Amino acid sequence: MFDEARIRLTLLYSAVFLACFWAFSFGLYEYTEQSFEIEIGEKMMQRPSLEGANLGEIVVDINETALDRLYFILVVLNSLFLFIIPAISWVLTGRALEPVRKAHEMQRQFVSDAAHELRTPLTIVQGELEIALRNVRSPEEYRAVLASSQQEIERLSALAESLLFLARHDDGQDRLVFENIDLTDLVSTVLAAHRKPIFEKGLGLVFNPPDESVTVRGDPPMLSRLFRNLVDNAIKYTPPGGRIDASITLREKTAVVDITDTGIGIAPEFRERIFTRFARADASRGETKGYGLGLAISRASAVRHGGAITVAPAPGQGSTFTVILPRG
Repeated sequence: MFDEARIRLTLLYSAVFLACFWAFSFGLYEYTEQSFEIEIGEKMMQRPSLEGANLGEIVVDINETALDRLYFILVVLNSLFLFIIPAISWVLTGRALEPVRKAHEMQRQFVSDAAHELRTPLTIVQGELEIALRNVRSPEEYRAVLASSQQEIERLSALAESLLFLARHDDGQDRLVFENIDLTDLVSTVLAAHRKPIFEKGLGLVFNPPDESVTVRGDPPMLSRLFRNLVDNAIKYTPPGGRIDASITLREKTAVVDITDTGIGIAPEFRERIFTRFARADASRGETKGYGLGLAISRASAVRHGGAITVAPAPGQGSTFTVILPRG
């Protein structure tokens, strides 16, 4: 599709530019020829003698020679343009279509991944319901089927919410309410909300807040979701007995939040695309199911606030996710 569009645009641009150059060349030649005729007439009127007539013939010869040279130059240039302009048009159309092609590929991959992720829980729910309806069962068995179906529906709802968030972010339609936020309070609140799963898994938790208050400008729900995704990710991939460290450090114009875990770490070849949508290093190593959208949402949230997010291997084993936000 893009190759066909590139060829059509190349032909269109080449035709337009060649037409413009040919029209310019024709107009230049006609203008020069008329200018020479006017010049000869004026000289003949100024010197209507024999000597003047000889002078007019000389001027005519010079002008004809100049016109012949101009005609030759224009023919050569336009002949060269027949090859140069299509080549330049081919390169320029390729560069112009490259962002569109990449966006199309990303959209197609996104739709394909989303359809795949949606199909899995729907298949599970459909299969369980078909089995449950095939024979008469006890209330406990029906209750188990309904509980499993509810769990899958909740996963579908979370997936739909994540996809809607990313779609709004791509279109710039996410309406945010920016206000001054105490970053220490925000991070501590997120960590407090995760104390139960951290305790149940037997993980340690250490939070190192700064000595002074840290204020950033942002949308509280979006920033809360950003750090919630990072903490969820740390809990998911840290084995029992591990530890999660959170710290906030201050720079001149930014605040830096580090979330470090002692988990399984991230392979170097996967670290480059960890923030892409539906990216998961190894689903078998995670104890909870996910769609690979959490880190993509975290990056989108950080960028939306004028910040950035990076990942690096932690000392020893594990990973460190670093969020940089401009201070308010």
